[in-house]
Amino acid sequence: TVIAQLALKYDCLLMPIRIVRKGSSATFDVYYEAGIDPRTLPIALTAGERESQLLSALHTTLESWIYAAPEQWFW
Repeated sequence: TVIAQLALKYDCLLMPIRIVRKGSSATFDVYYEAGIDPRTLPIALTAGERESQLLSALHTTLESWIYAAPEQWFW
């Protein structure tokens, strides 16, 4: 939750970035996703609700990455 708290406190974008290994070599592709802007959240929400919505957006992004390339993740 700290990342959401910092984004809200400092009004900054959360930038989802992932690095994907290409085959078995030591080369990688870097992917930048659209930023998640805490300023677009409704101001009527409580701080906890705003945090929760930011974390939900981050988790949705992470989940899509895992489903797209599960072999890239060490479990």
